[in-house]
Amino acid sequence: MTLASFSTFIKFLKESFDDSFLLREIPQVKSQVQSLKFILRHDVQKHLNQALALAQKEQELGLRGSFLIDINSPELGESPDEVKRTLQQINALGHEVGLLLPSIRHLSPQTTVEKFYEQQVLNLARHLEKIVTAPVFSVAFPEESFVYPENSYFLAQKTCASSALLTRWVLSDRREGIHLEALQEELNSPPDKILQVIFHPELWRV
Repeated sequence: MTLASFSTFIKFLKESFDDSFLLREIPQVKSQVQSLKFILRHDVQKHLNQALALAQKEQELGLRGSFLIDINSPELGESPDEVKRTLQQINALGHEVGLLLPSIRHLSPQTTVEKFYEQQVLNLARHLEKIVTAPVFSVAFPEESFVYPENSYFLAQKTCASSALLTRWVLSDRREGIHLEALQEELNSPPDKILQVIFHPELWRV
């Protein structure tokens, strides 16, 4: 998948949908959505520089995306100073920087999801806020980990954003690839008013 095909796809979204939102905005507006909207979500565990390239392309097209970062991933591929600089660049382009948590399967057997939230999520979010120098509102596990504690701090505050909770209409470059033909068919009878598209920047050649 190339930057050119990425551009073609998000142009199609912009032309076919009424508007788009950031993840952090959905909890407040979901009940008010009357026409088709979309969310651009980026789960970033590798190649942060490629995430920046996608962020720049979206900004060129007048779109905003939500970039969820696994801040402790050893595969971001940059030094701490470079990570900080790149995340601040993404934020300065008008995009949202949120927190991508480790996959549940990577948690130790002694660490329940509830304990993980209680002990670590808030600290990780505050750590990311210091790096970006901006508030972090959206928090999610990677897409393969659709399990959440019902009474977590973030859910209680309505600031946790995840396709598992917020949208039934999800398209992922990892699971199905990006196929315009299939999406065009779905537009005839969409399963939800909000489409969430999940990108993984390491899959895109920039």
